[in-house]
Amino acid sequence: MKDFLFSLWQTPGLIACLLFVACPGCGSSPDSTLVNESVAIEACETFLDAWREGLTPQDLQPRILGSDYAWDAGFKLISYELLPGEKNHGTTREISAHLTLEDGNGVITKSNAIYTVGTSPEVTVIRKDPMSSFPDESPHNH
Repeated sequence: MKDFLFSLWQTPGLIACLLFVACPGCGSSPDSTLVNESVAIEACETFLDAWREGLTPQDLQPRILGSDYAWDAGFKLISYELLPGEKNHGTTREISAHLTLEDGNGVITKSNAIYTVGTSPEVTVIRKDPMSSFPDESPHNH
């Protein structure tokens, strides 16, 4: 009987089952890494408000790390509207926005943008949609 119990103990499947039962939650990701939906929306609004007010992405650091290629290209944000239908992807949230932009020549352009927003461990707002959907002319080309 002693040899039988010893052979069961050496069975890898039994050891794995015992560890699984004895260690609930081991190996699972903590809830703190999931995106906080209200913080994500607020971060996206803060990011876009800063652009509209003439600030730079660096002005938001270290609170929010962000990037938008139109902002980097020198376009001014005249107005924006966050669109319904955000998509939660676990650790990030996709937020769509309709942007009204102005180039260096005063030409107004409307554009839809998709931002990927993370809230842990840092708050990040990164424009996701392809640059090909953006007008070819940037204010710095003139």
